[in-house]
Amino acid sequence: GSGEGSSSGAGAGATGGAASGDDLREKMLDAFTSEENKRFQAMLEARGLPPHLLGSLGSKMHYIFHKSMSSSNNSRAQQLLSGMEQGGDESVQLQSCIELGQLLVMGNEDTLGGFPVKQAVPVLITLLSMEHNFDMMLNSCRALTYMMEALPRSTTAVAAAIPLLIERLQVIQCMDVAEQALSALELLSRRQGKAILQVGGLNACLLYLDFFSIATQRCALSVAANCCQSVMEDDFPLVSSAIPILTNKLAHQDKRSVESCCLCFSRLTDSFINHPAILKEIASEGLLTNIQQLLLLSPPLITPNTFVMVLRMLSSLCASCPELAVEMLNNNMPETLRYLLVGSEQLNSDNLELVARSPTEVYELVSLTGELMPPLPNDGIFDVEEIIAFKKNMPSAIQWQWQENDGSWKPYGKIENRMIEANYAAAQEEEVSIAVMGTSYVVDLGAMQQINEESGTMRAVRRLTIDPSKVDSKKSKVKPVDDPRTLALIANPGLATTFIQSLFAVLYEVFNSMAGPVVRHKCLKALLQTLYYSNPKDLMSILQEIAVSSHLATMLTSQDYRVVVGAMQMADILINKLPDTFSLYFHREGVIHQMRALKDVPLKVLATPKKEETPRQRLFPPSPALSSSSPATGLTGLAAGLTGLSSSASATTTSADASSSPQSSARKRLSDILRKGRRQLRRSLNRGGRSEDDLPQARTTPLQSPPPSFLHFP
Repeated sequence: GSGEGSSSGAGAGATGGAASGDDLREKMLDAFTSEENKRFQAMLEARGLPPHLLGSLGSKMHYIFHKSMSSSNNSRAQQLLSGMEQGGDESVQLQSCIELGQLLVMGNEDTLGGFPVKQAVPVLITLLSMEHNFDMMLNSCRALTYMMEALPRSTTAVAAAIPLLIERLQVIQCMDVAEQALSALELLSRRQGKAILQVGGLNACLLYLDFFSIATQRCALSVAANCCQSVMEDDFPLVSSAIPILTNKLAHQDKRSVESCCLCFSRLTDSFINHPAILKEIASEGLLTNIQQLLLLSPPLITPNTFVMVLRMLSSLCASCPELAVEMLNNNMPETLRYLLVGSEQLNSDNLELVARSPTEVYELVSLTGELMPPLPNDGIFDVEEIIAFKKNMPSAIQWQWQENDGSWKPYGKIENRMIEANYAAAQEEEVSIAVMGTSYVVDLGAMQQINEESGTMRAVRRLTIDPSKVDSKKSKVKPVDDPRTLALIANPGLATTFIQSLFAVLYEVFNSMAGPVVRHKCLKALLQTLYYSNPKDLMSILQEIAVSSHLATMLTSQDYRVVVGAMQMADILINKLPDTFSLYFHREGVIHQMRALKDVPLKVLATPKKEETPRQRLFPPSPALSSSSPATGLTGLAAGLTGLSSSASATTTSADASSSPQSSARKRLSDILRKGRRQLRRSLNRGGRSEDDLPQARTTPLQSPPPSFLHFP
């Protein structure tokens, strides 16, 4: 009891001292430099020398003072270490430890150059092990913390104290010592998170979490987030017992605590992305429900970067473990996504207005929408790899990676990879800012380093060229029939009904409102999934308010081949589910006319963009061209089939044109169109002073279709 009372004031200062140590050091150094400058100037004037002489020496004065301070501090540190090594008198040891902490809190890498770190750490660890003397443990732990703040490179040496610091958390004899141990572990976890996890540090930090203050709880959850990075399968037992505590903390009202918990689960999801059983265990404690409630809070409790990170985590959970997607469907996730996109859960599709969000947020929301539904089949019209020449026309992929503490290399995400590569190829800026799992980084492309803006930690980065054919060869064919999401929709048709009523009109609005091709392509895929797995009755009710036929005709004229393929796939779904309705509307609204233009046309592979690309084209590359070696059952078969269906309904179509030499006439028509378009592009570009090398870029840039008249835009 006396130990706790004697150290309560010191513990209160530990939290504030660690936070304001840098500012205090800078103020003292500035005051010292200013005082010395005044004394030096007065000495020059007394000796008759011009006062402005100090101006020429001013640039060197800072270095001279720091050098003198460094030598004096080193000699002082040696004296204090000698005092701490005296085992006979604990009062001398305590006083030396306190003065060493003061020396460290006032220093930095300049003033403490040559500090005997390897000699000081074992002495401080010895003092930290004196369980009978709370003041000794507190001040030794404080000195270790100040050492890591002033000398970040000392973290490797201080890592030897990790077991002892964790012991101070497992058996709390003095709350101030436990709080200071958490502060030290938080600094250590930035570089030694793996070492802390392997000795049980994650559970120790969360063991008595509710007994600490809010500031200390933030520190403990920050340690947990750092420990959850790059967790291996064998290390999961060290994490599993902490999952219920982290899940419950998602309902906390403290912003920083909640964001640290989100970061924990995001990193765990990335670590076990290929282990569905472990992902189910992670989500078994109410994770999905708490996350869903967190997303609905207004005003939002988390930052936009954390919001995107959470949505990406949910998408990964659905893709890797479809059972979790079924659980989200049963928990009314479609209504949640509708609320996040349009700000209302009402099913009225009139005058839909999207909530103002960044393209990245909309992309992640649409991605999660698509992952909730089963995947599309890989045969027939959906065999996209046989229709669109991905592997034949895709150049060697560029992958950026960062180096882990153990020397291994970790790849960046797709979005971050594109951003870094775009800046690297443009050669305009040497630094690019990215956000990974809620943490902001600056990638220095000149020095090939990644810098953490919060901690200042630097890591090496590298740029690799990867053959995409080797990466794609590892992927197996998806079997939608065996997918748990498919079985759930069959067992409970109401899930599909709720999904299409809640999100189809919203997805349609997103597709027509967003300008970025990446978001549009993802949205188009989600629309196809929604149509494919819905029943004709629901389709008829939802499509009565949407002029889908006229919009399909517009999509078929797009220069974005992914949009063209998606429009044909959508037309195939609609004509098979509602033939009596759409056989008439397709002919009336011009869909059949566009199909005839595409029917029996051998698909040509367009040239890839040449040397002079804009940064935007590198960041959002044009859609892959259609393959010239696609099978006859691809776009040709679909166009002919749709035309045939419409002809049987309207008696206005003749089959003579399609049967008499379709290949030659189609080639002639397509070549005339391409030749005419090439001449027009060459004229317009030459007027602007551009070279003919830019023609492939202009030809493959997606053309935005005009929005239908029934849509209301802000």
